[in-house]
Amino acid sequence: MLNEIFRFSSCRGILTNNISSNLKFHNIKEILFFFDLINGKVNNNYVKNSLIKNEDTYDFNEILETINNCNVIYIEISTMKYYKDKYGNVGHDIHIKNLINAGEIKDDYFKEYIYTEEELLNDIKILENKLNNYTFIYTGHITVKLNDDNKDYLLSKVERSGEKNLQQIEEKFNKIMYRRYQINKFIEKYCKNYIIIEDIFNDYKCKEYLLDIVHLTDYGHSIKTTYFINFLKKITL
Repeated sequence: MLNEIFRFSSCRGILTNNISSNLKFHNIKEILFFFDLINGKVNNNYVKNSLIKNEDTYDFNEILETINNCNVIYIEISTMKYYKDKYGNVGHDIHIKNLINAGEIKDDYFKEYIYTEEELLNDIKILENKLNNYTFIYTGHITVKLNDDNKDYLLSKVERSGEKNLQQIEEKFNKIMYRRYQINKFIEKYCKNYIIIEDIFNDYKCKEYLLDIVHLTDYGHSIKTTYFINFLKKITL
């Protein structure tokens, strides 16, 4: 079982102990466009490198073989945002920023879009039809509710962008969490198998499992991996 997992996920989807293979994506559009890329439908090098860093270093045949040898697909939906150019090509936000900073594309080459519920559901159906012999497991982003015990720690981990006082920082935190909870609601409503990250850590303090509000600690990943394995055993019995 432990060699049968392929992850289309980023930082939150890490599984320890080398029990899976992975490509780092944040949403379904990126995954679908990746299959266009490996099937030779994308020829623009800027577009390729906006989806996968150093595209030339990847052996797509090997990736496809790895996916074919798996029977579980683990997908992280960490954002409702996605990025497309005027031709419909999809980019990864981090790689797009790197290309812009390097002067390889203009900052308006890709446009930001927000998934509608209907659009995201349709993309999930397309992906599951494309990979129709797999068990799919979905997860979202890190979510956590403020309380008296964790408030100081969590707010200290919010990336500052002009906030001048604690109230503004808390407002920013709440907006971030609201968007992430919307993803969780979608996953709970439409996805058969899913893991809500917050549920894993009900009995743990934030400092134990959260490096910040974006990343888990090594200990957090270890806990999540154990949870994932037990969840997988339960749904595949």
